[in-house]
This record gives sequence, C-alpha cells and structure tokens, in this order.
Amino acid sequence: MKKIPSVFERDWDGDRRYVLDKIVVDIPKEAIPTRKYDGTAVLIKDGVMYKRYDCKRGRAKPNGFIPCGPMDEKTGHWVGWLIVSDRPDDLWHRETFADICEDGTFELCGPKVNGNAEHLDAHELIRHGSAPLSEVPWPITFSGIQAYLESHEMEGIVWWLDGEPIGKIKRCDFGIEWPISKGNDEGPS
Repeated sequence: MKKIPSVFERDWDGDRRYVLDKIVVDIPKEAIPTRKYDGTAVLIKDGVMYKRYDCKRGRAKPNGFIPCGPMDEKTGHWVGWLIVSDRPDDLWHRETFADICEDGTFELCGPKVNGNAEHLDAHELIRHGSAPLSEVPWPITFSGIQAYLESHEMEGIVWWLDGEPIGKIKRCDFGIEWPISKGNDEGPS
C-alpha cells in the first residue's frame, strides 16, 4: 500500500485541510472511479493480517513495522503495516479476519472503527476498489467532483488503473460535512 495522492492540489500555503482548483494527478478516462470507504486499512498477505500504522514524525518506529515507502517530507507521515496482534485494540481486526481468505487490501469498517462513519451494524472488511461508481463526471473538474460528492453519501472517490489506485479525493477536502450525522429516533439517552 502506498499513499494515494489527492487529485487536486492541497492548499499548503493556506489551510492544508482543503484542496485548490488545480488538478495535479492525471486521471485517464479509462481509470475506474470507486467508492472510498471510511475505516482503517488492512492488508492480508500469505494468510497474515496486518493493520495500517502511521509512524508520524518524531515517533519511534515500532518493532515489526513494515514501511510502504519513505516518509512524506511535507506531512511527516510514514505509512506502513504492523501484524495484527492478540491485544485488545486489535479485536475488531481479528473479528473480521475469518471472513476473508484471499490476499489483498481492505477497509475495516464498523461500529467501533472511526466513529462508524459508514453506519454499519457489524464490523466488516471491504476490499479496496470493489465498489465502482457510475455517473462520476468526466472530464474531472473541481466543481463537477465537488457537486458529485455533495450529492452522494460517501467519504470520497479513489480512481484505479490496471489494478492500482492512482488518485483520490474526499468530501472533507472541499469542506463538505463528513461523516454525515444520522438522526437518533430513540430520544435522549
């Protein structure tokens, strides 16, 4: 797994949480847009489950850390993998592991992951790139992608080419609310 670049330039000189109206990743027409799920990344390789780990600037590299590439000098993030352990904080990973028997990368989503932005009733592994999107505007424009994300309840889009992710964009890059709050019909607790 490598860090997937944002399709639009990030505002490094202003508020870097947002993107600017300048495309920096060339997305060819044959690239497949897929739904980006909001959870935590998982790798299954040779029957072993790994969790994503971000060794941020100033953090010591933990034992067993497998880097996915060099540290990003702009952000200080160094992304890699750690083997899922039998520790309590890996419980939700282990809960889903029996569901998958093939290698690949997945997103772990569910009630105890990232505030359950996907509003799932149980934990599940969702294969990366497995949910192609229709009607994503082409050619890619800032206003077109922004409007698409405003009208679809999902974290974002990842474009794939030849089985590899080549670019992404998220709702929050435009300042669009995410996660989307769900009403509680049960009243106050």
